[in-house]
Amino acid sequence: MMKHRFAITAVLPCIMCGGCGLLTSDEPPVEVIWLRSPSVELEQDTIPQGSLKVSLQAVPGLDTDTVLILDEDARMRRHASLRWQEHLPELFETLVSHALESTRLYEQVMTERALESANRTLMLELREFYIVTSDSSDPVVHIQLAGQLYCEDDKHSIKAGSNQTVTGDGDIAQAFQRAVNETLQELARNVQPSEQHCRAAANEQDE
Repeated sequence: MMKHRFAITAVLPCIMCGGCGLLTSDEPPVEVIWLRSPSVELEQDTIPQGSLKVSLQAVPGLDTDTVLILDEDARMRRHASLRWQEHLPELFETLVSHALESTRLYEQVMTERALESANRTLMLELREFYIVTSDSSDPVVHIQLAGQLYCEDDKHSIKAGSNQTVTGDGDIAQAFQRAVNETLQELARNVQPSEQHCRAAANEQDE
């Protein structure tokens, strides 16, 4: 028993020493930006019908959990101390599904990771999700989405995006959240008329 106690006592200084080394590191601490999905209210009330599966992919370079910065000379770099709560494709796919779920357009909204099948499929590509910097102006958050809503044998183009100015280092998280809110609200407003066309076409076929 004494041997075990000695071993534990001997290890503790090593752990504490390693901890001290971490605390005195020159690297900045990593902070996680926790983006949230807005609740979207549509102008026209609709009856929830069917189900929707959201599938999202990111263009090369955006499949990361790091906040990205695009410099004026077209060089992409990573923010030293800011991260997302998840890799962007999975994160934004979840944000989109939650926003569309709040519209009550559908009885069920799910992500691509769900095993169930759905009546509709919204396939999106995340084309921009970074801060653009310039020597002559304030940094600006850019978000851009594009894709298609598939229903039966038809498809409808869907686009949404937002640019939000970053007023200082402390405004980065808020600027991204503002851009996410505006992008997802625009996305929902664009999905609604496309979904109405899908339902109208389905009703004509049934007649």
